[in-house]
Amino acid sequence: MEAAARKVDAWRQASSVGATVRIAAGTWVAWLMAENFGAIRMPGDHFAVSMTIGEARANLNYREIDIGIRAFEPEENNLAARLLGEVAYAVYARRNAGEQEERWLAVGEEDAISNYLRWPHRNAGGAIVATVNRPRSLLDLVRAGAGKAVLPCFVGDLDPDLQRLGPELPDLRHQQWIVMNNEDRHRQEIRTVADRMTKLLKSYSDLFAGKRPSRS
Repeated sequence: MEAAARKVDAWRQASSVGATVRIAAGTWVAWLMAENFGAIRMPGDHFAVSMTIGEARANLNYREIDIGIRAFEPEENNLAARLLGEVAYAVYARRNAGEQEERWLAVGEEDAISNYLRWPHRNAGGAIVATVNRPRSLLDLVRAGAGKAVLPCFVGDLDPDLQRLGPELPDLRHQQWIVMNNEDRHRQEIRTVADRMTKLLKSYSDLFAGKRPSRS
């Protein structure tokens, strides 16, 4: 009976996903991680991953989140941070969209809490023909030819159906940091995920910074 019990315990441990690593990221970083999720959690890992997606600043003070992505270096003394690089933005439309390029798409003002989301309201308010409450829908509308929108360059440049309209918007460029609680970052599962996220996001550093990909 003891031998059978040990086998059951071993099976439970082998099948358990163990601890959960909680990540907070903005819409587009979360999108990129979802597209490359196999680089974040791999077969055989004994932890789960929970992603909170939103534009609000990741709050790690009360340990509700283990890893966050921020647009600026944290000032809190209890947080550790790694600089990932810079993020650039530009205006995008569907290729050969013609007159659709004169129509603007935006996140509604009440939901536009990021600088790049507020840009159309400050600069093209009278030409906005459609608003959504989530940034992810902007990409779908642009791809459908509904108009043009401000997008991160690593999103717009990776889509072969889109084209940049004009140069980068330099006033929107910002740094990108991965942030963890200074004590919890030493937990194995958190350190593992943070290292993998760092490797993944730095592999896209040129695209994040607005360097266009080569087209074969």
